[in-house]
Amino acid sequence: MGTEAEIENKFVRYAESKGCFAFKLRIDGMNGFPDRTVFIPGGKVLMLEFKTPTGKTSRMQEIIIKRLSDMGFSVYCVTSFDRAKELLEDLL
Repeated sequence: MGTEAEIENKFVRYAESKGCFAFKLRIDGMNGFPDRTVFIPGGKVLMLEFKTPTGKTSRMQEIIIKRLSDMGFSVYCVTSFDRAKELLEDLL
């Protein structure tokens, strides 16, 4: 299981081992943007919000995730390394 940070850090190491950039983007004036934006070879982008299995997204995170999804981006809230890895593998 692990903390949110442990899940996220393990995923970042994995993504980078696959040739991806997994950036933590901070956007001035905007709260709720996903924890990681992953740039994948071939021009693909995956955005992930990391939570522990008992964690809960904020209302603003839910709004941002929905808006990005509605725009066609691959954006998910994940509660485990295995789920994050699976989503990345689907796009590699």
